[in-house]
Amino acid sequence: MRANVRAQSAAGKRFERVRLVDEPATQGQEFLLARAPGNAGASGDIRNLTRAEAERLRLRLRLRLSKSVRG
Repeated sequence: MRANVRAQSAAGKRFERVRLVDEPATQGQEFLLARAPGNAGASGDIRNLTRAEAERLRLRLRLRLSKSVRG
């Protein structure tokens, strides 16, 4: 994944994502937030948005679950 993102970035493509965060953050979210600075170079632009703020803005959200969450 990281190698692909680096290659695509080098070709001029941009990667931008928004991570929804609960208040308080779940244990899994805390893990992702703690690792975010180390992944910043390979992962593109990732921003955090609280779930409450997303609901206040009436954003339509698409939930993507990882394989470990789906079972």
